[in-house]
Amino acid sequence: MTFLNVLALRPAALTALAALVLTAAALPVAAQSPPTWEGLGLFPAVPYADNYNVLHVPADGAAGGDPAQDDVFLVSSSGVFRYDPALNDESYGPWEVRSATGSPTGGVLTAQRTLLVGAPAGSTQLDRSTDAGRTWDRGVHFPGVSALFQSTIPALGGALYAGGGGYALRSLTDGTRTSWLRVGNTGGEEVAFGEVPPSPSLPNGRLLVGVYNGVSYSDDAGVTFRPSSAFGQARYIATSFAFVPDPVHAYGGTAYAGAVAHVRPPSSERSTEPSEPG
Repeated sequence: MTFLNVLALRPAALTALAALVLTAAALPVAAQSPPTWEGLGLFPAVPYADNYNVLHVPADGAAGGDPAQDDVFLVSSSGVFRYDPALNDESYGPWEVRSATGSPTGGVLTAQRTLLVGAPAGSTQLDRSTDAGRTWDRGVHFPGVSALFQSTIPALGGALYAGGGGYALRSLTDGTRTSWLRVGNTGGEEVAFGEVPPSPSLPNGRLLVGVYNGVSYSDDAGVTFRPSSAFGQARYIATSFAFVPDPVHAYGGTAYAGAVAHVRPPSSERSTEPSEPG
């Protein structure tokens, strides 16, 4: 059996890393200790699955809460699991089963501390929990959800976005059952969302979506999507995004997309360039 070893950067090491970033120029090389990682226990990996997603849920209360009470969740093809160092389950070791959701593709923790888990197939498709995974509202939206994201851009008002089979889905009220609306045609099967913060050139920021055809973008909160220069029929699968600020850049920094080569998409995932819905 194959196992996945989940690692965590301990809070003390994280603080040390932040200090190094700020003061590296003043420190001798010998003093720049690397951060340390601690294994959280082995988890049985599913062969050929690559949709492992780790979510950190801070403890209830103000910022001064006890970090030892924080929760760590692993979203995998086997379901949703919560880390418990005191647990020694025969099948999952220190990982407590919180939801067997039918091959979820990923999850998101909203600003309101709600857990959302999406699955493109199975019995649940999009599940929602407001109590750290103890109970779930099953199937809060159909069809299947292939990507989840919450924007931090002020102009988007903290909107939640989900991939819905070639269209973006949007919720303005923390992912509740009746809040999801289908908005723009993204141009392909959605894999990941990202964003570009506001800048003088983009005062409202920009929403990005990685699809089986590359990268599309929206400047109107997802109502319409346009193909980017990284969009092309069956060229790339964009699987993640990161943005590095740069105050002298015309758009406030550089957006990066992690991508893999797309050899031959299934017929149901082939798409033309994005167009307005309807």
